[in-house]
Amino acid sequence: MIEETDLAYTAAFLDGEGCINISRRMTRTGRNYSYRLECIFSNNHQGVLVYLQKLWGGAIFETRANHFQLRLGAQATAALLIACKPYLKIKTEQADHALRFYDTFKAAADVAVFEEREKMFTHLKTLRI
Repeated sequence: MIEETDLAYTAAFLDGEGCINISRRMTRTGRNYSYRLECIFSNNHQGVLVYLQKLWGGAIFETRANHFQLRLGAQATAALLIACKPYLKIKTEQADHALRFYDTFKAAADVAVFEEREKMFTHLKTLRI
């Protein structure tokens, strides 16, 4: 079980050093986009990212000399956002939007769902601070 202090620390770190992201890539057929929800933490101190990785999972990458990123996939991102949302101060609206986006994957994907994902992808960009 994750401690309340871990949730508050994670939320504060997300507010300051994190990114809630919806990425978009063209599918192999070249006809449609594929969307992905992720949470990205960046820092020069790898230890803090290892701490967060132990709590939430994900993978750590060195993006350049002494600069690291922890990337969480959709499921881990949703779990983190649900758990940490009460502690967020800056990215609450982004978290709500990301969780609505995540919910679109629970339904069968049809044209309307793809159109909604595209709108959500575009809207999240406007929410970034």
